[in-house]
Amino acid sequence: MKKKTILTLAAVATALGLTACGSQNDETAQLKEQVAQLEQQVEDLQSESPASDTQDVSAPPAEDSAAAEDTSDQNTPSASTEDTQQKSAANTPNLSVLSELVQDLEQRIKDAAPTGSAQEQREQFYNLKGEIDLVENELDALEDDLEAQYHSGSLDASSYQDSDRQIDALEDQLDRCEDQLELIFGIDG
Repeated sequence: MKKKTILTLAAVATALGLTACGSQNDETAQLKEQVAQLEQQVEDLQSESPASDTQDVSAPPAEDSAAAEDTSDQNTPSASTEDTQQKSAANTPNLSVLSELVQDLEQRIKDAAPTGSAQEQREQFYNLKGEIDLVENELDALEDDLEAQYHSGSLDASSYQDSDRQIDALEDQLDRCEDQLELIFGIDG
């Protein structure tokens, strides 16, 4: 994906360089059309890939091109990337909330005792296991969001590494909770 984008950007830069050399109007129009097509292809490739992949790719700024005269028709992929990051961040609980959820879940599992029929005990087990899985999914989403922020430059390396270590510790804690749950209920889930 990166190679395609880099090659596309190199083609765009070459086309723009040729345009800036003052060739004939017909050739200039053709090159501008090719640039527009290549930019559209880059946008299409970016929209097809997951958000974390789009963070590594950036389109050339319009000011650097000779086609900057007519930027009203161009869409900037970075705007959609920022919107995606903001929506993702808004839907992902923060690390302290997830830490509290893990602590609460850990205590509830320690306090859990199989009661009722075998079917009821399985339901108890799978309800608690489902909660573990949900928190794990939230941790994964937060980890992906933080990685995207790091790659986009909105999060520094130190903060990213600290958060990643905390997420890893919470995931380890959830693994221990799941092991304990399996021991309590005698079910290997």
